[in-house]
Amino acid sequence: MKAPNVIPVIVVTCVLIVALCWFTVTLLTTPGRAIASAIVLSGCAAAFIWFARTNRISIARGIISVGATALAAPLAAQQALMNETIFSFFESHGPTTEQILEWDRLFALGWTLTGIGAAIFVVSLIVGLVMHRTPKL
Repeated sequence: MKAPNVIPVIVVTCVLIVALCWFTVTLLTTPGRAIASAIVLSGCAAAFIWFARTNRISIARGIISVGATALAAPLAAQQALMNETIFSFFESHGPTTEQILEWDRLFALGWTLTGIGAAIFVVSLIVGLVMHRTPKL
């Protein structure tokens, strides 16, 4: 049996995931990649939440999904950034000093966002797992 209020939980979770992907991925790469990652991660979160039995479990799964996105989006964006940078280095037959400095700045920003995402993930995982367990009466 599905939770009665699963649709609003899915909508709120997906909006948070889209906003998080847009913020983190567009800082490091292109908006097209932000939209693609938001669609994929929102779909995974919606499927994860859809089969919850109670409202409490659906909210817990939403919290876990947003936390996982906070960790996954910067990691994926950073990998895309590295691929683009290495390709541009090869394309230009050697990097210039400006390219290296820009890459260093974006690389540091990517790891900062990843660290923040990891902290958010740990907190949301703990909160989500505590909410997900069956209460003892």
